[in-house]
Amino acid sequence: MPDVFDQLHSSLGWKSSGAKATSAIIKATRGFLGGVLVTASDGGGDIVVNVYDNEAAAAGTLLAVVRITTTTTGAQASFGAPFPRIVASNGIYLDVAAGHCSVIVYYQ
Repeated sequence: MPDVFDQLHSSLGWKSSGAKATSAIIKATRGFLGGVLVTASDGGGDIVVNVYDNEAAAAGTLLAVVRITTTTTGAQASFGAPFPRIVASNGIYLDVAAGHCSVIVYYQ
């Protein structure tokens, strides 16, 4: 049986982090990861983006990895959480580990 937190958040819409070019705290409290969209901003090399279940650092449980191995500006890759979503018990932290890109994280 879902808890009250799950019931409340299942009725809310997804939020967008807005475009991020560097590592950032997306949500500092418990929440849900819905998806990640990564767009290459230059042709300078491979891009690696990690999303962690952590409120403030690139540590803890790895929730998602998005890689772009082509070096074409504007190339995109994405991650969509399996239905209905991924629980982030401690928060959501975006780690832009390699490359130059724009990242949007969808979360609750």
